[in-house]
Amino acid sequence: MRSLITSIVLLLAGSLSAQTFDAPGAILNLAAPNEPKQVFSKKVFWAEVGAYTLSNVLDGYTTVAHPQGYEEAGFPRGSSFLLGKHPSAGRYAATMGIMQVATSFAAYRLEHSQKRFLRIAGHALMVQGIYSHTDGYIGNVVLLREASSLPQAKLAPTTPLTNQRF
Repeated sequence: MRSLITSIVLLLAGSLSAQTFDAPGAILNLAAPNEPKQVFSKKVFWAEVGAYTLSNVLDGYTTVAHPQGYEEAGFPRGSSFLLGKHPSAGRYAATMGIMQVATSFAAYRLEHSQKRFLRIAGHALMVQGIYSHTDGYIGNVVLLREASSLPQAKLAPTTPLTNQRF
């Protein structure tokens, strides 16, 4: 029993002597101002950018690969005011690329804020972009699938007008 008490006292003395009194947890200073802590997560931000880029590329690929006769819808259902009725790959890449860079920059700045609601707003910007492009991609896939399952219209045979009787 004596050896157990001696070893506990030695462990306690050793832990107290190893502690530095200028360590952050050793002294409680109530008058010190709150230092801003790092709240920005690079991993989360770049994961959001990656998901946003992937959904944007998939949406763009299926938007440009539209079936014959398809026209991009107006504002509530589509984005013809930005891309035109028959969007090309270059116009889509330029328009949506500029929008993604602007959104990502705004989200980057907001996510660096010390205020929680501004950080949430930054994440919400990215999630909204991911959602809207994913929704566009799904809608385009459904449209392309429906267009491919429809029977192709055959051209009417052409005959010279001289052989027809009225």
